[in-house]
Amino acid sequence: MDATPRISEDRILRIRAIVGVFQWYARGVDPTLLPSLSMIASRQNDATEQVDKMAWRLLAYVRRHPNATIVY
Repeated sequence: MDATPRISEDRILRIRAIVGVFQWYARGVDPTLLPSLSMIASRQNDATEQVDKMAWRLLAYVRRHPNATIVY
């Protein structure tokens, strides 16, 4: 159970935007993001500081690994 404080509605909207954008990207280009996105998405409705930190960590990962590709 997450004991961190709940975040504001503006920050929840930002998390929803992050999930929406990167869910499309993960399905088409980089499926390694899907487990993290799924975890964030399942908790975005009642988001806390911990969920916000998870979203920032996802953004940092995407920034550090910009050239993801799928090889068939």
